[in-house]
Amino acid sequence: MLRIAPLLLLFLAACDPTPREVSAPAPGRPAPSRGAEIAALEAANAPPEIIPTQISDVDWALTVLNDRLVGRVMEVDLSGGQIDGTGPCQDIRGNYFGTGEIFVVETIVVPRLPDCERATLQEEIAIAMIDARSAHVENGVLVMRDAGGIIRLEFLPL
Repeated sequence: MLRIAPLLLLFLAACDPTPREVSAPAPGRPAPSRGAEIAALEAANAPPEIIPTQISDVDWALTVLNDRLVGRVMEVDLSGGQIDGTGPCQDIRGNYFGTGEIFVVETIVVPRLPDCERATLQEEIAIAMIDARSAHVENGVLVMRDAGGIIRLEFLPL
């Protein structure tokens, strides 16, 4: 049995492609769980979190509409002056120009589906986007305000 142990250790070491230092736990302390070890390795190898600074940096998920939490009812890509999103009922498409202090929706297409229970919500999103006159990324959150400075929409990065 003692001759098999070194072979077994070599076999197990060959299965793990990442080299690591293995040390025995301190006397009286339990060995860390494999799950904790895997989580630590994944965290160390994870790409850095992207904190957007421009509206075109990432896709966005709508979370606040007219000062109320709405959950994740819409996802939108705002790159290249295009509005390309999935709304509560159907896709939303359009064009805008400007970012920062100037943000104007030029066109927006919002299909009305009579059988959709959330059609009113989709229309409210479209109206809020049309009313928006500024779009800033503040601490990683996309905030759209109307001409009076009132927050109409807030999006979190995806």
